[in-house]
Amino acid sequence: MNYLYKCIPFILIAVTSFLSTNAQDYSTKDKKAIKFFEEGNLYFDQAEMNIAETSFQNAIERDANFIEAHMLLAYVYIETDRNKDAITSLEKAISIDPKFYPAIYYNLGQLYMDGSDYVKASTYFQTFLSFLGQNPSLKRDAKLQ
Repeated sequence: MNYLYKCIPFILIAVTSFLSTNAQDYSTKDKKAIKFFEEGNLYFDQAEMNIAETSFQNAIERDANFIEAHMLLAYVYIETDRNKDAITSLEKAISIDPKFYPAIYYNLGQLYMDGSDYVKASTYFQTFLSFLGQNPSLKRDAKLQ
């Protein structure tokens, strides 16, 4: 089992905590997109990945710039062993707002490490380390990469 999969529970807790503390401040104002997203989040928590995926995709269809939906869709892809799709989703989230959730850079570094693209992995780890106030254990791990 590679390191990324060992980190998923921690990363998901961090993402879920981030999203729940910012529930009133979603990156979209589209109520239907939010409804799809929250529905997807419930299905994700119940490990119903196919339904969660559809819900997040519906949210993105309503608002292509809904960062949180791109993020959690990426975690569905990770859980279902589709790392290339996860990379695409996370890179889309960064393209919308590069500073929205800095841990995305760490996650991308891990995904690229898993795919043996060490140059891109290093770039994402270095970007992650440039943000102040990140989780100390993730920072230590990123420095080791």
